Amino acid sequence: MIPYALPKEPDLSKEELELRYQNHQLGHQFLAVLNAGVKQISELNQSVKQGFTQLNLGQQAIHHALLSQSEQIHQDLDELKIAFKEGFSDVKASLDMGMAHIVAQAALQREELKQGFSEMSQLLENQLKTRAQERYLDGKLEYERYLQHPDESQFLIDALAYFTESLEAYRGNPFCHLHLGHIYQKAEKPYDLEKAQEHYQLCATYAKGIQNDSLTAMGYFLAAWVSYVRGDVEKAIELGEKSIEYAPGDIPEAFYNLAKYHAHQEEAEPALLYLGKAIRDFDPYYALKANLDPDFENIQPARDAFFEKIKEEEISHWTERLKALKA
Repeated sequence: MIPYALPKEPDLSKEELELRYQNHQLGHQFLAVLNAGVKQISELNQSVKQGFTQLNLGQQAIHHALLSQSEQIHQDLDELKIAFKEGFSDVKASLDMGMAHIVAQAALQREELKQGFSEMSQLLENQLKTRAQERYLDGKLEYERYLQHPDESQFLIDALAYFTESLEAYRGNPFCHLHLGHIYQKAEKPYDLEKAQEHYQLCATYAKGIQNDSLTAMGYFLAAWVSYVRGDVEKAIELGEKSIEYAPGDIPEAFYNLAKYHAHQEEAEPALLYLGKAIRDFDPYYALKANLDPDFENIQPARDAFFEKIKEEEISHWTERLKALKA
């Protein structure tokens, strides 16, 4: 276990603490993008054309290789179990929800997910949903262009139109709902948090249909955050618990967010339970994050006592280690 001791905070005013917290968020958002997002998005830029070319060739091969449409519709979908384990877990406590769609988009370029897209495309084609398939790929391409050129909102508008048209033909593509959730969460037209939450929840629902627990967990995780932002904290807790139920090790931030939601409700016991899980199992840095998070001020006495307990545990652990080395 990595040694960790909580920093002793100087006496600061609430305004100074809030400023430090804002600076902390900006700094670690930048680090998270550098360490987890930019590298993958750079790879995305290099591979996107090749990826779509391969996907189109694959679709043609699938089309000519079909022996029986009914057999293909009922084929085993086990290959659609896609792992997001290195998507959110890599950035851990540095993740800022403002960049969640960037991290998720970078994760979607992993080889396992490209295979998933290919399998989903095959399913769509087998069910005579070629129009839905084509519009989804068009929307995905336009959304990726928007990420590369965020000053060009037309790419976002076009992506929205394509994804909407795709769902009109085939509603059951969880990836399409995931992208629409990202689009509606953006702080510009067509900003609509209610629709964002709806699509994230539909992403989770339809991901269950392809037996993809990781994607199900991501849908619930993002829906929970949007619910919290909208002020429905009880619903956020409900959705957050579903996220860790389906993939308890995939998204460390899900445990921290559940702690945050309970702290917002002044529920110290469950808040510290989830916070302890985030700190001990994933990243000690969550302790500092909670120390600066305004929601945890609602349970400050319990939080501070909890931090003292963690410090004592660490001191005891390393004292025993030193004794063992000297023996």
